Amino acid sequence: MISNLIERADMTLEEFRKKHSELIENYQFIEMWLEGIYAGFNKGDFVENLQDVATTNMHRLLVVISKLEEKNHCEILSAEEKEAIAAAIRERNFWVHNCYTDLVFKRTGELKRTSDIGRLQKALQESEDLRNTLFEKQKNLVDAKLKESLESN
Repeated sequence: MISNLIERADMTLEEFRKKHSELIENYQFIEMWLEGIYAGFNKGDFVENLQDVATTNMHRLLVVISKLEEKNHCEILSAEEKEAIAAAIRERNFWVHNCYTDLVFKRTGELKRTSDIGRLQKALQESEDLRNTLFEKQKNLVDAKLKESLESN
């Protein structure tokens, strides 16, 4: 699912809304994979662990996972991945709370500043890369948790 980034210097409001929607989708999946990482890494029942963090935001998930790493003396997320998640949190906050009020559109409905288009393109690519990385981590933890569960039965 590699994003189809816009290569030109203009973007209509309709194109922006489509790309913005893809970006928010990525952030939602990042949050979901972080929930799965927590549930797979934490001791106990996977489903109960998921329910424990069902309404937890990305920042809090990152904090809780980091505390679990400290408690268990192991690393699930690298320092680079944690920084990428922190950056995604900052970007997500902008794209969710401020983008329509901070971006400048021409009267024709196109984005006025090419830097805004570049920021959107960069956020799309970075969020997609992080989404894929966290999916793999979450999948491996879930597989290990399932294997552990099957072996104990």
